[in-house]
Amino acid sequence: MMEKDMTYGARKGAWHFLKRWTAKATASDLSIFPVPGADVLRACGMHFMQKGMSVAATPRQANVLLVAGPITEKLAEKAAVAYAQMPRPRVLVFAGPDKLPYLPAPDLKVAIGAENIQQEIKKLLAQHAWRKDIIPFVPENIKKALEDQQEGQGHMHHSQGEEHDHHQHEEPGNKEEHEGHGQAQADEHEGHQHESQSSHHQHTSSSPHQHDMSGGFMSMVAMTKDMPRSMDGLPMEMNQTHFGPFFPGLPGGLSIAMMLDGDTVMQAEIEKKLLCRNLYNDYPSAPAAFIEHISSINPLAPVTFRLLAERAIRQVMEIETDRGHHVSDLILLEQERVLCHLNWLAVFAHTIGNLWMQQKAADLHRQYQYGQANGQAITKFTTQISKMLHLKKRLMPVGVVPENLLHHASGPVARAVGLPKDARMQDESYQELGFSPVLEQQNNAWGRLLVRLAEIRQSLQLIEKSSKTANTKQQQPAMADNTSGKGTAQIETSTGTALLTVHLEEGSVKDFHLQTPAIAYAALVPQVAAMQELGDVLIIIASLDIAAWEIDV
Repeated sequence: MMEKDMTYGARKGAWHFLKRWTAKATASDLSIFPVPGADVLRACGMHFMQKGMSVAATPRQANVLLVAGPITEKLAEKAAVAYAQMPRPRVLVFAGPDKLPYLPAPDLKVAIGAENIQQEIKKLLAQHAWRKDIIPFVPENIKKALEDQQEGQGHMHHSQGEEHDHHQHEEPGNKEEHEGHGQAQADEHEGHQHESQSSHHQHTSSSPHQHDMSGGFMSMVAMTKDMPRSMDGLPMEMNQTHFGPFFPGLPGGLSIAMMLDGDTVMQAEIEKKLLCRNLYNDYPSAPAAFIEHISSINPLAPVTFRLLAERAIRQVMEIETDRGHHVSDLILLEQERVLCHLNWLAVFAHTIGNLWMQQKAADLHRQYQYGQANGQAITKFTTQISKMLHLKKRLMPVGVVPENLLHHASGPVARAVGLPKDARMQDESYQELGFSPVLEQQNNAWGRLLVRLAEIRQSLQLIEKSSKTANTKQQQPAMADNTSGKGTAQIETSTGTALLTVHLEEGSVKDFHLQTPAIAYAALVPQVAAMQELGDVLIIIASLDIAAWEIDV
């Protein structure tokens, strides 16, 4: 565990009695802004809401930036902006990575999964909240933008100065009058330039000039003739906005770009390449290492993807496993399904604004992760949610997927509309237990919620039935040195069916292809979000449970 002295996070100033008292008081109220999201922290075993620390919705409300899990360069760039927005004193904590681009060295570095870090953070805030030699932190991308802006303004003022000299040369007798007039023109033009820049920052549509070149004003019809039209036929200027990748009402790492007409979403699209880790281009050829490589694709479901890779490799090598091993795999899959659904429920509860549901889901997730939760408590909780009539009324009109696009869906999205798409139906271990998928007839956010709640209860029952015959000793597949061929495996993840094909040549992985449900869900976003209210769109996207980590592999 490494500690620094908050060079970038302390306030500037010398210590005295009042500041020490203030620093100690501040240190007792820790508010964490999680990167990439609270769901990733929970999956890593880091549960801070149960440790007397709160999770902030925005950087401005936090005094701790905690970075955990897989972080790409683009994600680190956005995290640096979030860190710059945090008020001082602030503490930067890395859980896992040693260093990241754009961000300074951490004030505290801990192992991923560490929970008891609040004392170290409090110590930093209490002892280093003020210092005389702080270093201002400006992310490189913002610094470059500011330099470009200043350079542009410098050219503008230089051009204006030449214009004023020209006026002076024309009428030297009225020097003072022209100096004053030139300064007024410069101030007015500079103010107009700033207003234009601010408008461009907020709006993406280009507006016509408000006066013509002859000096006369244009009519409103001419001014608005080229502008896009809203649903009521009136001209509009659409505002561009982003939600994510650290927005607490969406899965961590997911970023949505939207065009808004007031509070109506005209366009919505998932930001691409934000989480790309080049896993297709940079993978180990040794089968055992390849299995671990695939398990790192989605930090929310590492067990599921590890088993997917193991099954594909086993098929190539024609490795037989006994029934007890299959049952053990079933238990592991269903345990992770429970965790994933509870984790999703905590995020979804934040989206719909139900604090009780959010905290309860997060607490049960922690307990189940540590083997402390009993099935009765989880069953009672999920059943209680399914009987909330006000929630049903809120969610039923929201999130209808067009019928011509439903064939792309799988998992809870498909099963919510009654489509029996579930890879577990072809698994002998599930067949022996009399498994049948949970189905609803609700093409909306409410139906998808009901399916996940019922699947949590179903998973607990499957685990209980299988525990008596499971093989507790997990054996790794024996890797042959000269095996060649292709192996294919599919697994029903918590979000849908994942399919993996692996090509081996003489015992080495030559290439692979992975198909995940997240790509299909991401493609649905523009269709299901268009012409919907912003609040409903966030609920729709959250109800799809898009695993952002699986989009840009």
